[in-house]
Amino acid sequence: TLRDVRIDADGLGTEDGKKALALASFSTEAGETVELKGALTLSPLGSEGTITLAKVVLKKYSPYFRDKVRFDVNGGTLDAQAGYRFARGDAGPEIRLTGLGASVSNLRLRQREEEEEFLAIPRLEVKETGIDSVRREVAVGGIETARGSIAVRRSPDGKWKRRGGRGHPTRVG
Repeated sequence: TLRDVRIDADGLGTEDGKKALALASFSTEAGETVELKGALTLSPLGSEGTITLAKVVLKKYSPYFRDKVRFDVNGGTLDAQAGYRFARGDAGPEIRLTGLGASVSNLRLRQREEEEEFLAIPRLEVKETGIDSVRREVAVGGIETARGSIAVRRSPDGKWKRRGGRGHPTRVG
């Protein structure tokens, strides 16, 4: 359920390149908030500004990815802010995020076959990240966390396995 829905546009028009100041925001029944603020052009279609998400309850959105992972989200909230740029390009939408900062608080994951959680992270932060859909690039400025825990177990064949995984670990780099 959305609450406090607000949409403002000042100077909106169909004239080529005419920029309007725009604001769109709302909150949810869970206290989550979303705010998009920036400039909007209708011809050509595009927008540039900032997007802010606050107090997003991760467990609430589990049904959208549950069939893709072998674990359940028991807890966690997300706060994020980024600069964005959207344009309708010839090959499809062009989306860029810059200066993306995101923090997850009290993340807790549990493998469905297990009773105890395999991952608990009090705070995880991603800083100064950029995402470019045209170049298909992601550049992460930094990742910080502390005091988290990961449960691992030894299988009957004697190998150590992390809980909650899906297949073999993916090599990075």
